[in-house]
Amino acid sequence: MSTNLKDIDEKNSYYELAAVLNDAFIQASCGKGNIRHAYGNEQYEDQLICEMDRRLNGSAVGPRYQAVKKIYESARMEPDKAIHELLGAINYIAAAIILLKEQRQVTYPLRVEEEYPKTAAGNDTVKVVSSWSPQDNNPQGEIFTAKQKIILSEGNK
Repeated sequence: MSTNLKDIDEKNSYYELAAVLNDAFIQASCGKGNIRHAYGNEQYEDQLICEMDRRLNGSAVGPRYQAVKKIYESARMEPDKAIHELLGAINYIAAAIILLKEQRQVTYPLRVEEEYPKTAAGNDTVKVVSSWSPQDNNPQGEIFTAKQKIILSEGNK
């Protein structure tokens, strides 16, 4: 499974999500976020978006507050400006996630197990195990390798 937007087929059911997340990445790394907040080649997690919260209280409240503020403000804007504001909210949410991972000392590969009902009417469940690992030295610009395994409940096998 590729995590590089250019490798994702537009027919993929998650293409639009990937495109929005890619836009948020571009805004942070090349646009407003980089211009206003980065000093040289400073890592995202070392920028003020994360560092201020570490110094003040370490609870990731700062980025969460900023994300919510941007979400509320976007409701009063024209669509183009609202989209720009919401991409900023996504980047603040990413900063909050980085800070929360630091608090838990999360290591990679990150593994998440979730269970979902297979159908609304049935009792069968689907268990999805996802893991992410950072990519080192990847020329295609992929940040993570994602793996997903779907485990069906006994009734679905």
